[in-house]
Amino acid sequence: MKKQIMRLVLLCAAFGQNQTGNAAPESDFEVNVNWAGSGLVITKYTGPGGNVVIPAKIQGFPVREIGEKAFEYCSSLASVAIPNCITEIG
Repeated sequence: MKKQIMRLVLLCAAFGQNQTGNAAPESDFEVNVNWAGSGLVITKYTGPGGNVVIPAKIQGFPVREIGEKAFEYCSSLASVAIPNCITEIG
């Protein structure tokens, strides 16, 4: 079985947007409040894959972290664009 390589694309100026100008829908992510209460942790990605753009905010709250195994079993990912508001990746 071949292992897929996921590209992590760090975006600075245009974070939170993909080639069509839209972040992935908020409904594609499961989140929790981080331990410091300063934002959200993405705990699971449930979307269709492809080129995923993590939104800078979900339900008006800033996304601060990507939790450990948040993209586990997502074999259809081509790339993940990470906004510069992310301060920790599990």
